[in-house]
Amino acid sequence: MGLKGLREVVTGRRKLRFIDVVVPVIFTFYTVMRAVDRVFSTRISKIMESPAYATVYSNIIFTLGLFCAQIICSLGYIAFQRFYKKDKRYGLGFFSPISPLASTTGRYPQYLLFLFIIGDQLNTILLGWGAPRADQDLQNIFSQFALVFTVIFAYFILKTRYSQNHIIACVLVFLASFQTMTVEIQTNDPPLGTYTNGNGDTVKSPIIFIILLFLASIPAAAGNVFKQWCLQGVGSKYGELDIFYASTWSGFWQFILGLILIPLMWINFGGEGTPISPSTTGQAIGDTFTCFFGSAPPLRGNPTGQALIDQQNQQQLCAGSSGSAFEWFLVYSIFNLSFNVTLLWLTKYLSTTWAQVATGVVVGLSSILGQWKALMGPSATALSFEEYMGIVIMCVALWTYCLEDEVNADGEDVFLINKRRDEADGTVGDDKVHVDDLEQPHRSSQMLTTAQMANGESATKLIAR
Repeated sequence: MGLKGLREVVTGRRKLRFIDVVVPVIFTFYTVMRAVDRVFSTRISKIMESPAYATVYSNIIFTLGLFCAQIICSLGYIAFQRFYKKDKRYGLGFFSPISPLASTTGRYPQYLLFLFIIGDQLNTILLGWGAPRADQDLQNIFSQFALVFTVIFAYFILKTRYSQNHIIACVLVFLASFQTMTVEIQTNDPPLGTYTNGNGDTVKSPIIFIILLFLASIPAAAGNVFKQWCLQGVGSKYGELDIFYASTWSGFWQFILGLILIPLMWINFGGEGTPISPSTTGQAIGDTFTCFFGSAPPLRGNPTGQALIDQQNQQQLCAGSSGSAFEWFLVYSIFNLSFNVTLLWLTKYLSTTWAQVATGVVVGLSSILGQWKALMGPSATALSFEEYMGIVIMCVALWTYCLEDEVNADGEDVFLINKRRDEADGTVGDDKVHVDDLEQPHRSSQMLTTAQMANGESATKLIAR
């Protein structure tokens, strides 16, 4: 709740509504969960540094682990609906590909749920290649380019319209990204692309891995915009997609897509390590699991020179004393699932651009957390002055973005949570803010009861102030 809203509650001008706290609470929970998720994700990627290992991890281990976690989460959702809300429609049939509970209109096409996850998987793969060779703060800054692409895609696909504040915020994102690299660009000291690996050594990687970090933001943005289209049912005949149904089935299709993309390990980016051929793919997958569970895989291909050094370094990372990738993955999965579900909530009831703006807060928090060896391990590094300034500029950019709401081409509010409020209040089509209206809770919403308690200022401005 903003300060103005708090003052109105204290002075008795209106009652405390659940909508005043549900968005800030979910926003805060999302921020913390994703910030810690990014730190643990980077720690795992530092262990699985080999491009081949990163590909197997991204396409098999990560997707399968996340799918299992999503099933467990959805079982909890089913139990809540069936036993607490007494809705007997919810049972194991909820997982059916033709479940009538999939959306507000019933069944939901599986091919759309496959498309739902393509952007995420491509983003995961590109980050899997680039993240091991970049420090946490540089990864975080480059990830914010997704905001710019999200604005572009949403403008043409969702017909979202943005104000000057939104455009200025995007420009500030670019400035923040370049601000963090000012010293490297001007002096080449430290050289651009220098990072601390999982053994704590400072090394330099080819520029291609920095480019991959940038490219990863494009499929991420496209995927997020498509998610909003599905979840909100924007111009769709299929209605609003259920968050937990989307999470479960998109997780299944992400695992299938991951298996399809396994041949990507045959690409030897940067000329690092021993090239993987189709005939050695099975061997590489086995070595990846060996490394994942904390043992050093054997040397492959009679390596010499730099190839030998690379494989020996990878062996040290796999069998390091700071814990296996498997141990950190168990912890990471909790945070990853939590932020994914809350991200879908923010995307559905606010917008994908707003959710991407919230990610900017994650950037600063995860960069700060990435300095602690207790979380980051040997690769933890202190932030430099220009990196702190980049974080400050990023926060200003996000603050600026939240000063105004998003609207569509017809000038209508795009936030579904506000539309639910208007429907509950009987003020559909009324764009005015009724601060003094007092409304009792409504219970007719299947997906979000709290959204129908809404009345007053927009969710964005409650956060911005």
